[in-house]
Amino acid sequence: SRKLSELGSELSRQYSKRFVGRKVEVLFEEEKGGGVLEGLSEHYLRVRAEAAPVLKGEIVTVEVTEIEGGSLVGRVV
Repeated sequence: SRKLSELGSELSRQYSKRFVGRKVEVLFEEEKGGGVLEGLSEHYLRVRAEAAPVLKGEIVTVEVTEIEGGSLVGRVV
């Protein structure tokens, strides 16, 4: 089952890599501290970005710049 878990993680990373450099729509759900909000994209991927707290609960366009700790990271555009 460990191999299956590793395979699942690798497939998830490969899928996430497809979004680096692309714009996604994100529903910001929670504040992570330091001016960072986190939410889900329309592809059900976790996305973090620096954003004003007033954007919590809003759908915002984010350009994905990298993958960090299993989440996509980007900037609001």
